[in-house]
Amino acid sequence: MNQIVKLREKLAAYEIHAANYYLEHGSAAAALKRSEYVIRYYPRTTQVADALLVLVKAHKARGDVGKAQESLEALERNYPEHPATGEAKKVLAAGRSS
Repeated sequence: MNQIVKLREKLAAYEIHAANYYLEHGSAAAALKRSEYVIRYYPRTTQVADALLVLVKAHKARGDVGKAQESLEALERNYPEHPATGEAKKVLAAGRSS
């Protein structure tokens, strides 16, 4: 892995870390922005699946189950075996049973 690729991975990971922080502290809008940034500017990094998971959680937190479902579908289509996919399914299922 060359230096640029490693740097992109670290920057994307930092964005996801920040997005999760915002989610934990009640700012779903900020979490959405951070995750969308990763998807747009770091699309070839290993962090994209985690960015989609944050989108599922943030959209659900904002009450937009339709967009949360769309994000889950993107996860299932692109990362069917990634742990984030299973977690996203649980997040949405928890919202349906309430």
